[in-house]
Amino acid sequence: MPHKAADPEIIKVLLKQEIIRLGIQNNPSRTVYQDRYHRGEAPSPNSAMQITKMSWSDLMHDLGFSYDAKKNIAQNGKKGASKHLGTKQSIRLADPQTCEQVVNGALELMRREKLYNVKDFRLRCRPVLGVSYDSLMRYGFSFEELKKRYAAKYGESIRKTSRWSRYSNADLTFLVIDYMKAHELNGLHQYSTYLNLHNDAMPATETLKKRLQLSYSELNRLLKILLQ
Repeated sequence: MPHKAADPEIIKVLLKQEIIRLGIQNNPSRTVYQDRYHRGEAPSPNSAMQITKMSWSDLMHDLGFSYDAKKNIAQNGKKGASKHLGTKQSIRLADPQTCEQVVNGALELMRREKLYNVKDFRLRCRPVLGVSYDSLMRYGFSFEELKKRYAAKYGESIRKTSRWSRYSNADLTFLVIDYMKAHELNGLHQYSTYLNLHNDAMPATETLKKRLQLSYSELNRLLKILLQ
């Protein structure tokens, strides 16, 4: 992770960003996060708690998420029992929260495995997500709809390779930081204004917001911390 990632405030921003990316913001399970977080880019649960000196529960509340540890323990226990017994849990897309998690999983799958057409996506859908492509279609999530959601979530279309797609979120952030330092820009407003005036080949503010899954104020705060 970047050298300044040990700052508690940066850790909180990165943790919140990863929880949203994983689609587990409704009662974020530490166990689920541990299993699915992007290693090498997002903070691990243990490192986040050690650096911030906060429990997982306190962290979740501080980040603005609803969190019920007992509910998560019960859910994880049921999943573990099903796995131990060799049974498969049926995934009910009629449940809004489950549907949201599956759709987020589909977007992550499309990005991770570079599934740019419906044929390839259909083949990987059931083995990875646990639901068939036909089931997703019945609930309004055709491949075309998923492509729209992909573009909204990641700030880039899957039809072509984005100029910034080869950069990880961390690398993209520090590319912007180096640029801001070189031009003595101390905030997001100055960065956006400078780009508009000089038309340099740098990621736009909207691209950064979508890639990092941050609001304007959260992004501005992160950049100011990293500029210190």
